[in-house]
Amino acid sequence: MPLLADHLRSLRALGAVARHGSTMQAAQGIHLSQPAVARAVIEIERVCVQMRTARDFAIAKDYLGLDRKS
Repeated sequence: MPLLADHLRSLRALGAVARHGSTMQAAQGIHLSQPAVARAVIEIERVCVQMRTARDFAIAKDYLGLDRKS
């Protein structure tokens, strides 16, 4: 489980992407590499999907394709 500092770093990167409009410009603005910013945004997306309530779980399941049979 990621530490709070990791989540805060990811939120900072997400905020920079929102302000700058691209991961490249955000990375330059917060002095990180572009891949690090992209990973941070992916981490926030993952956390948000996990935070869904039980009522919304079916929506998250459909979104992630978890209900498909292999």
